[in-house]
Amino acid sequence: GLQRLREVSRAGTVVLLPSHKSHVDYIVLSYVLRSNLFELPVVAAGDNLSFFPVGELLRRGGAFFIRRDFRGDRLYAAVVDAYVRRLLRDGYSIEFYLEGGRSRTGRLLAPQLGLLNLIVDSALSLEDRPIAFVPVSITYDRLMDDVELSREKLGATKRKESARSLVSVLDAMSYEYGRVFVNFGAPIALDEVVTDLGVDRAHVTPAKRRAVTSRIASQVMSGIHRAVPLSAGALVATAMLDMPGRGLSHPDLVARCGRLKTIATRHGALAAPGLLHVDGRIREMAVREAALVFVRGGLLREHLPDDTLGRRLSDMAPTDDTSDELIYAVPEEARLRLDIVKGQLLHFFADRAIVSLAFLGAGARLVPLDRVLEDSQLLAGLLSHELTHLTDGPIETRLRWTLEDMIEFGALGPLRATVVVGEGHERGDAMALLTSHASHLISVIESLRIATRTIRLLREEPLQKRALLRRALSIGRQMFLGGEIDRREAPNAPTLASAFEGFVDRGLLKRAKDGYELTDLATEEELRSLEAYLRTAS
Repeated sequence: GLQRLREVSRAGTVVLLPSHKSHVDYIVLSYVLRSNLFELPVVAAGDNLSFFPVGELLRRGGAFFIRRDFRGDRLYAAVVDAYVRRLLRDGYSIEFYLEGGRSRTGRLLAPQLGLLNLIVDSALSLEDRPIAFVPVSITYDRLMDDVELSREKLGATKRKESARSLVSVLDAMSYEYGRVFVNFGAPIALDEVVTDLGVDRAHVTPAKRRAVTSRIASQVMSGIHRAVPLSAGALVATAMLDMPGRGLSHPDLVARCGRLKTIATRHGALAAPGLLHVDGRIREMAVREAALVFVRGGLLREHLPDDTLGRRLSDMAPTDDTSDELIYAVPEEARLRLDIVKGQLLHFFADRAIVSLAFLGAGARLVPLDRVLEDSQLLAGLLSHELTHLTDGPIETRLRWTLEDMIEFGALGPLRATVVVGEGHERGDAMALLTSHASHLISVIESLRIATRTIRLLREEPLQKRALLRRALSIGRQMFLGGEIDRREAPNAPTLASAFEGFVDRGLLKRAKDGYELTDLATEEELRSLEAYLRTAS
C-alpha cells in the first residue's frame, strides 16, 4: 500500500492510524516510512513514555505526549486542540493509535474516539486542504512484549515505564522474533465521508461531527482488519493452539497451516510475502522458519520419539530434523503468549467458528436453519466487544453469507428448511471441518462461561470492576484445574472484561459507579441457562 500512501501524501495531509500491538510499533512504522523516503509523521504518544532519557529521544524524533484521559480539563483539551489544528494547517502528517493502548490479546480493541474527535473537528475547518485517514496493519511473527503482555493477561498490574525498564529492552533485543509486516490500507478521504453523511462544513453541529468521527473510526478498523496479512507465524500459532491432541508432526503442521490458509482466503485474507509457492501452495520452509522462532523463544517444543521426552528443557535445542517423526508441542505455560500471535488472524476464522459452534451446540444432525442463525447471532452479540470486526456491518448478513459459504465448501449441507452435516471437502470430512472451525473460539467461549458464573456473585455483594475481574480470574483458574474448561488461556483479564461489557449490551448487567449491577433480566435461571448453553457450545 505504499504507492497509495504516496499519492494521498502528495495531494494533502495524512493521518496514519496503525494497529497497536507492541511498544516497537512506533519504531517499525517510522523505519518503514524513512526507508521509503516519506517525511516522518508527528506521533501522538501516551505520557507514560515521557521519562528520561526515552522521552527526550522520542520528542526529538517527532513525538508529542498527551494524557490518556483529559475529560473535564478544559484548558488541557484546548491546548491539545490548538496544537493539532496547527499541525494540520501546516501540513504535517500525524500518527496515533486509535485503540488507545496496546492490545493484550492480539485482536483489535474498540476504538477510542477522543483524539480522533479533536482531529476531525480541526480538519472540518480546513476546507482548502484534503485530509486522508490511513489504516495501518502492523503484525508480528512473535511480539517482543509477549512475556509482559501475558503477565498482564493473568491480572498483573501494568508496570510503569521507566529508565530501569531499558535494561529489559536490551535483554529482549538478544532474541529472535521473526518477521514484521506493515500493510497500509485504503485511505479514507474526509471529504467523501462528509459528502456521504450530508454534512455542511460551514455549520457542523456536535452530533454531525460525532457522526463523521464514528464513520471514520469504523472504516479505519475495517481497513486494518482487511490489511492484516496471512503470516506463517500466526498460522502456526493458530494451528498449534487449536489442535485436538498433544502435538503435531511437522508434515501435519504444514498441512494444517495450508487448510487454514484456504479458509482465510475465502474471507478475504491475502498471503504475506514468502508464505506461498507460485501455484498457491504453502511453503514448507516458511512454516518451519516460523516454528523455529517459537521453539527458540520457548513458545513451542520439539520432540523426537525416545529422544526428547526424557531430556531436560535446557538441553532441548532446535533440531535440523524435519522428518515425519518430529513433533511440535505447546508448553502449557506458553499458551498465553502464543495466543497473542493467534489473535492477530482470528477475525478471518471467527465467523465460521460462530456458525460451527451454533450448529454443533444444537446436538442434532438436522438443525433448523433459523435456529442456527439465531444462535449464531446470540454468540456474535456476546462476542462483539472482543471481536470488533463483528460490528462491521449487519451481523445477520455476514453470518448468513458465512453459512452459505460453508454449504458451498461442503462443511454443511442444506435440507429443505434445515442444515445438516455436509459432504466434506478435499481438505477434510465435514465433521472434522466443523470441529476444526469451532476450535478457534473455544477459549473465548470458555471465558464467557467464566464471566457468566462470576456475575452471579453480584447477587451477594456489590463488586468494583477490578474486584470482579480478580474474582473472575480466580474462578477461571479453579475451573481449569478442576477440568471444567480445557484452555489455559481462557482465564485472562482482557477477554473477561470484554465479556462483562457484552453482558451490558445483552441487558444482563448495567453499569454502576466503579462497577456493575445485575438487571432484572439476570435471574438465577437465566444465568444458569446461559452458562449451560455456553458449556454445550464449547
